[in-house]
Amino acid sequence: MAAAARHDDDQIRPLPIRVRHTECGDGVSIDDRTVYCPLTAHSMSESRCLSCPRFEAVTPAGTEGGRLWCHLPSSVPSPISRDLVQQLKHVQVREIMTRDVTCVDSEVDLAELARVYEHFHLHVVPVVEDEGVLIGIVSKSDLHRAAPDRASLLGGVPSNQIVEEVMTAAVVKIEETATLEQAAALFALKGVHRVPVVGETGKVVGMLSLSDLVRWLSGEALPSP
Repeated sequence: MAAAARHDDDQIRPLPIRVRHTECGDGVSIDDRTVYCPLTAHSMSESRCLSCPRFEAVTPAGTEGGRLWCHLPSSVPSPISRDLVQQLKHVQVREIMTRDVTCVDSEVDLAELARVYEHFHLHVVPVVEDEGVLIGIVSKSDLHRAAPDRASLLGGVPSNQIVEEVMTAAVVKIEETATLEQAAALFALKGVHRVPVVGETGKVVGMLSLSDLVRWLSGEALPSP
């Protein structure tokens, strides 16, 4: 669905750019940049946003993927009430998640996976195929189980196994449009501390951790002392 042309009463607002970095093996990696459009209620590629008549500018990336500035109708809601209960019911996961996420292709071998863990200082990564569609998750514990007698990961992991053989396929995930109330319930019910965030097509658009939720509660929802 295309966004309509801009109007005189529009407001220029920033939309966070999400970056999905996928390691494909053999030194090949792919970066996909997406934006959640509040007008169409869909995620779309940054390149598509650049051709939209409502597009204004892009802020260069800082610690994350940067921001895309867009002309939005004043009727599009901004972050709302300071009431904590109402915030939890209305603020969506996409607003507080980590927008830069490193993934691995399902056919990457375990030696390459070990390199990804060491290079990016990670303990768990989403596993994807078909241009970013989530199919599982793989942790350092999975890697250690594949090589239980190795003193270290780098140089000690078999390269004849691939990620798909050791990953967890029944992955706990959450949609980017879920509310923080739903995210809190998911963390409590499933006993997890970090989950991949997916868009409507099942593609990874970020990661949400319990720390993200606590940080939001302390920095955004609670009153200043």
